[in-house]
Amino acid sequence: NTDNLPSWETIVSPSFAVSAPQSNVTFDIPVPVQHVVAGKVTRNGVNPAATYCNSTSYGELLEFTHLTDTRFNTSVYASCNTTGAAWAFSVSLYPGTYSVTARRNTNNTDNLPSWTTDVSPSFVVSAPQSNVTFNIPVPPQTVVSGTVTRNGVNPAATYCNSTSYGELLDFTHLTDTRFNTSVYASCNTTGAAWTFTVSLYPGTYKVTARRNTNNTDNLPGWETVVVERLTVP
Repeated sequence: NTDNLPSWETIVSPSFAVSAPQSNVTFDIPVPVQHVVAGKVTRNGVNPAATYCNSTSYGELLEFTHLTDTRFNTSVYASCNTTGAAWAFSVSLYPGTYSVTARRNTNNTDNLPSWTTDVSPSFVVSAPQSNVTFNIPVPPQTVVSGTVTRNGVNPAATYCNSTSYGELLDFTHLTDTRFNTSVYASCNTTGAAWTFTVSLYPGTYKVTARRNTNNTDNLPGWETVVVERLTVP
């Protein structure tokens, strides 16, 4: 049905005694007043940027977790757009204090991070609110590029399943798993360099190399730690 009754189960009478016929019995369902909270999502203080929105109605997902009553938990999407305009949201919330997290919609192509961000650990709702901003801080990335070698020289291949997918490099952040990423070095059969380019967040990484078994080359089948500690400023 489409009605204004709550989604949760309510005990309307903890001890209802029946010993004779009864009429005009009323079971009342108490529901707190909801407050409309509206605002926008930003990335480092400015509107997110997108080159593609799978739907303008489904941008960043905001999840509101009530700290004392899980019945009131809810979620809402901020809008998505490619014009540079605000990513707006509006949601009706029951009174109380919420933890608010933001999660990227992977169906869009935008500059928001892939991880879940705690945008407000203690968001209090006691009245309607407008112009609320939930900011997603994202550290600047540094471009790291170079080559993969075998015993100091370029790897040799007789077959590349794809020139874009040679040796796989895994960058494991030593203190923050949100920043882990992977990139392929190029593959070629000409003896030229196997190059890679990757954008990394600040910190220290362990870098391992893994062979792409779809290629025919002289790289080993095992995983190799090529850099124990790569520091990115």
